[in-house]
Amino acid sequence: MPAQPVMAAELPVMATVTAQAVNVRSGPGLDYAARYWLYAGQQVIVTGCVTGWARIGEGWVWADLLEGTICDD
Repeated sequence: MPAQPVMAAELPVMATVTAQAVNVRSGPGLDYAARYWLYAGQQVIVTGCVTGWARIGEGWVWADLLEGTICDD
């Protein structure tokens, strides 16, 4: 079954990085290249969700590493 995106009415949402360091990837998965890092306490705006990954700006972060996101697995 394909991943169900989060309803647009629930986005965007502000979230905070909870891990010490987080890779921001070019796509929603570990097979995508890491583009840059985010660090604990940084705030991001989540604009989309796919299978547990949160879309932020020009990249993707595993949503479990963010507090305040509405992305589910």
